[in-house]
This record gives sequence, structure tokens and C-alpha cells, in this order.
Amino acid sequence: MISYHPSELVSHPVLRPHRQKDTNQQIQFEESKPPLYSYNASEYEILRKQTLKSFDNVTTVAYPHGPFGGFRNVFMSFSGVMILTKAANHSQIIAPSIKWKDLFGTNERIRHDVMFDVVEWNKHYPILPRFVEYEKERHPDISFVGPAVRWNVKNYIKDAKRPFAVGEFGMQAQNVYKQYVKNVVDQRKERSELDLAILQGAFRPHPEIQSIMDAFLRRYGHEEYMVLHARIEPDMQRHNACSDKKVTNLTEIIQSLEEFFPDPPTSHILFIFNRGILENEVSDTSIDNELAEYNLRVLNDARKHGMWNGRTQVLEAGIGLAKESNHPIYSKYYSLTGSIIDFFLAVEAKIFVGTEVSSFSVDVEITRFYRGKKGNYHYTPNGLVWTTPPSAQFPPRFSC
Repeated sequence: MISYHPSELVSHPVLRPHRQKDTNQQIQFEESKPPLYSYNASEYEILRKQTLKSFDNVTTVAYPHGPFGGFRNVFMSFSGVMILTKAANHSQIIAPSIKWKDLFGTNERIRHDVMFDVVEWNKHYPILPRFVEYEKERHPDISFVGPAVRWNVKNYIKDAKRPFAVGEFGMQAQNVYKQYVKNVVDQRKERSELDLAILQGAFRPHPEIQSIMDAFLRRYGHEEYMVLHARIEPDMQRHNACSDKKVTNLTEIIQSLEEFFPDPPTSHILFIFNRGILENEVSDTSIDNELAEYNLRVLNDARKHGMWNGRTQVLEAGIGLAKESNHPIYSKYYSLTGSIIDFFLAVEAKIFVGTEVSSFSVDVEITRFYRGKKGNYHYTPNGLVWTTPPSAQFPPRFSC
């Protein structure tokens, strides 16, 4: 089991999707049983320490800014940091300078290698910059006060060399990533080998989080499953953008699945959403939100009775799975851990159903597309649409 001192932890045009005309047509999907990884905590800790050793004769950077937002927003900044690091011809990044935020949980910041697999990531060097541990003698221009980076030079952007600083201001990395994605979507650039390496598997959960996911899958016979990202939380109800594309009534979403697939494609379906936000809204007596109350009733009924007349069992993972793991780190930082669990379970599903108005949904679909998984759909006000049919040359884009 990993162990850290607590102070170390925190701190192209898209083909238009189309609705399948003949719902009785047999749809073929690739084999989709998710892999179960072999994990030995002691062996991994030895490998982690080895892989985080610095190489000589290459330059190293640290990231001076904190994370903003939830898992996928921080991922955009994280990817931007990688782009900036490669563009400046640096080779290494000090792992504890990269933080992720437990948004809607503790709101604390957790170092990268606690949440993600740096051993697998570093195998992809030099396509990707490699992660290294902080060493006082090698990196005299910084020190750590608890989880925070302290720079020991007055103007670290200009003067720091051991390590260099990457990112002149807080939102630069995210802006760089967004501009890169826009250029790709507009066919001004092809996807970089760096981006493809991340999408195709270099970026994956820490093996201990993966082991929590594996235990969950074994509980249900390690069978094929589908995932529904039900973006029905009250904040989506109130969000003014893209109102003509949203579906926030859970019954309508469920009906669209059962109409599109007359026979259930799998025996299990995983609902991804934030139950806590929904339940808090319903329990707050100062708020009158009939749709939230209705959706919670429908959700609980689906959990009890299933879908397709009970032939498919409805499951939840995410935050609840993180909490019930009782892991000393991942049950504490349940919000971030839950997002990671839900995202990567969605990536490995036989079928994924999401919404074009959610960046989380679209990010899942893009990752799946570049792993050859074409069973991706959007629920819309007009029913389900298949976003990555066999003829699709590009993944869907976030359109809200």
C-alpha cells in the first residue's frame, strides 16, 4: 500500500452523428471486457521510487501554479503543462509540483503520483516528459513547505534553472491546451504523439485505484457493462447554455436507451452522476426543485428494479465506491478519486452513453475513440444518436 506523509499529499470537422433508423439492426462491438491488472503494492513502490529518479544531462521543470476546478478541468491544465514542457525542450517534471484538487470533497490538493500511475507514464519517455522526485541538491531553486512549492529565486519565471518554471500564469497551461484542441478540431493540426500517448493509455489511475475498480468489476462477475453519464444534477438544470441540447429528465434518458436498444446490450449498466449534489438539493427545505425530487425517485427506482424490465442491473461506482473502499487516502479524497474511477470505468465500457453538453462525456468518448472503442452515443431531446459509427474519422467535439 502506498504511504506518504500527509503534508506531501495535499497541497477536423466531426461527422454529424445520426440516429440509427432500424433499431432491430444488430450492432457489433469489439470485445470490451476491461483488463484486470496484476498489482503488488511492495513491488510497485520499488518501481515508483526507481522511475522517479532524475536523469543527468537533461533539464527539469516544476509547475508553480495550483489546480483550478474539477478532474477534467485540471486535466486540461495538466495536458497544457506537458505541451509547454515539450515545447521548451525540457525532459523532466517534478512530480509533487503537479497537484490535483479534491473539488466538492476536502478541496485539498493532492500530488500527482498519489493519484496516477507514474511507472506506466515514464515508460513513454521521451514522447512524454518523465516525472521525477524532488531532490534538494539537484533542485536548489525550489523547496517545499508542506505541499506548496516555494521558489528560492526572486523572479522564478526568468531566473530559475534548477528546476526551470513552466507556466507564466495560472491559466496559461489550460489556454494552451484549449488552443491546441481547437487547432486539431479545425484541422489546422494533427493530434500530437504526446496527446495520442496520453489518450491511448500512458495516463491511467494509480494501481491502487485500479485495484478498487477491479474489485468492483469482480463483484459483478467481470462481465461486459455499459455506462450512462446521466448529467441531471441541479447545476445542469440551472445552466443557461445549450438549453436546446440538454435532457435533464432521467425518465426521458432511460426511455431513449430502451427504445434505441430493444434488447439490453449488457446485463449491467453503470450510472455516472453526482448523487450527493442531487440529494443535497432535494433535502434542502429552502429549495423547491420538483425535477430534482423526481429524478432522485426515478434513480432510486432504477437502482432497485433495473432497466429493460429488470434484465439489466443498474449500478453506481464513483464517490460511493471510493468511500466504501476505506482506503486511507482514496476514501478521504473521495470526490477526486470518484471522478477518476468513473472516468476510467467509462473508458473501458462496452457502450458509453453521454451528452454533448458535458466536457466529461466528450472527453470519455475521445479517449475511447483513440482506443478503438466505437460504441459511443449521445442522448438528445430527439433520442439517442451514435456519435462514432464505423465510418467516423474523428471523435465528437464538445459543443456547448
